[in-house]
Amino acid sequence: FSAEFFTLETRMKDKDFHPPAEPAKELFDELARTIVMNNHVQEIREQFKQGFRKIITCKLGEVFSPAEIQDLLGGSTDIDIDDWEENTVYTSCSRQHPVIEMFWKILHGLSQEELQQLCEFATGQSTPPVGGFCELRPVFFNLKINSSVQGITAHSCTNQIELPANVDSLSDMKLLISTGLKQQGNQLFNSG
Repeated sequence: FSAEFFTLETRMKDKDFHPPAEPAKELFDELARTIVMNNHVQEIREQFKQGFRKIITCKLGEVFSPAEIQDLLGGSTDIDIDDWEENTVYTSCSRQHPVIEMFWKILHGLSQEELQQLCEFATGQSTPPVGGFCELRPVFFNLKINSSVQGITAHSCTNQIELPANVDSLSDMKLLISTGLKQQGNQLFNSG
């Protein structure tokens, strides 16, 4: 890609330009039309289509549905909880730890939307990569028991969720997760 592609035409004549309080309606409308029509990504879209057609020579619409093409290119939007559980590493605990067992038991009962919210909280993406959780980079999903946290804490750059050590019942774990899902970003469901 050329540097020109990432340069935005500002239409300024000098370096001391001070924009008006309100942009000219015609200019605003022209820029809005450009964005809506996706003209700014036309070159990338064409290069992608050319490269894609070098690999896939058939007419995809005759072979795959749009949802199947999306799954091929971007992965499934559904989260396979068994895949997630199978590709998890445990820190400061084991799979048999009571808090971990409660965590997975509650996750198995969540809706896809709730799983996607939790996945995004933990990894930065609402779905796993193509190929499943085994393809995460860094190379694993990590669950950790931490006695110093009060709620669910995530570190999305390392694909890690920290759980408090003092969860005593399934109803407490369910409340912790559901409150966290509803109040993502607050002190119960911190992202760091």
